[in-house]
Amino acid sequence: MVSNFTVFGSCTCRDLFYSEVNKNYKDYFSIGRTGIRLSFISIMQKPIEVSDETVKLYPENNKNINFSTWIWNDLTKVFLRDLKENKFEYMLIDTYYDVNFGIVEIDNNQYITNNIKLNKTDFFKNLKHKRFLKINTDTEEYFELWKKNCDLFFKYLNENCPDLKIILNPARHVSQMLMADGSVKEIKSFRKEAERYNQYRDLLDEYILENFDVDVLEFDKSTRAYEKTLWEVSSLHYEPRYFEDMTKQLNDIIKRNELLGETEELNKKIRRYKREKLLNEIRLNNERDINAKISELVSKKNMSINYSDEPIQKVTLTDNETQQEKIKKSLKKFRNHIRH
Repeated sequence: MVSNFTVFGSCTCRDLFYSEVNKNYKDYFSIGRTGIRLSFISIMQKPIEVSDETVKLYPENNKNINFSTWIWNDLTKVFLRDLKENKFEYMLIDTYYDVNFGIVEIDNNQYITNNIKLNKTDFFKNLKHKRFLKINTDTEEYFELWKKNCDLFFKYLNENCPDLKIILNPARHVSQMLMADGSVKEIKSFRKEAERYNQYRDLLDEYILENFDVDVLEFDKSTRAYEKTLWEVSSLHYEPRYFEDMTKQLNDIIKRNELLGETEELNKKIRRYKREKLLNEIRLNNERDINAKISELVSKKNMSINYSDEPIQKVTLTDNETQQEKIKKSLKKFRNHIRH
């Protein structure tokens, strides 16, 4: 018997359920209605009544029809109804859209996902108020909004889908690509994407891991992008090995749940162990990021760090504390501030 899945996230999750990409997935899984190209913030806003015409994109080709559908789904919040009505067994989630696309504050204090080609629709053009928010530029405001709505989303799941099992996919942007001729190349633009966005995926994933009883997949950091991808070349369109590995991991989770039961204490301990393992990896990455920033900052002649609402601190040497230690404490304090 196959297990029934849905997805709340990006192609790194959804492509696991495409035969053209993961050809044997139907041996193990079925896929129902999905919630892709949605922000955690947007999904918990009030539904917006919108006609097909106001989100239609031209020319009316298959690509634009897909974009229109995703925008309509985001505005109407139809995925919440789908979750409630379909009784899926598993939902695979990731935090890609909040990190890479962000949201738009619109009329009536509403937030919607900043989807591709949203600005080309009549709906968007007719809005009176539009303010774009992204986590890499509006970190504190965005993270506070995101935490609030993430909590509401999981609350909705607990109340309306109590048997749904949530699996977090911690996929990341990669910098190398497996070429059509079998060689491997470092792609400069991919590396820049990884440096820009992966740290914020860490931040959001960390919150989910600390606060909710989710299961977790393991992302192999040696994973490469794939030149022969079915889609456009991207730092998130991976080589076949990724799909084989994730299929095996999903099957392992399903077998464990069948053997131990969702509520058995041992199963809870295994899930907790997997969350703590990923949390430790994320925190180690953060430590490396902090050390890299230290190296950059100490090379500057006049150094200052601004965190929270406190005044700028000049970093100077003291008898008991090195310059590097002061910077490290300041950076850690800033990160703890935006987390909590």
